[in-house]
Amino acid sequence: MAPVLELSDAAHSRCLLVELNEQRLRGQFCDVTIIAEDTKFPAHKNVLAASSPYFKEVLSEESAGPLRLPETPRPPPRDPAAPLWT
Repeated sequence: MAPVLELSDAAHSRCLLVELNEQRLRGQFCDVTIIAEDTKFPAHKNVLAASSPYFKEVLSEESAGPLRLPETPRPPPRDPAAPLWT
């Protein structure tokens, strides 16, 4: 068997998240909608679940359809999922 060659690119993960965020902002390949108060945000379930134990648990239990975030005493950020793609 031929030897396995491993390649590593330190910038790959950053580039991947940038591209996923650009797709999300264009509404491409989004498979869930997050609702914070009355505002809807398209998102990718896999990025949410990989970035947050809360989303991983909720998305594992939820059926199809939008995901309404619980109300908080302070207003949510403009896009509560945006930090997950950066």
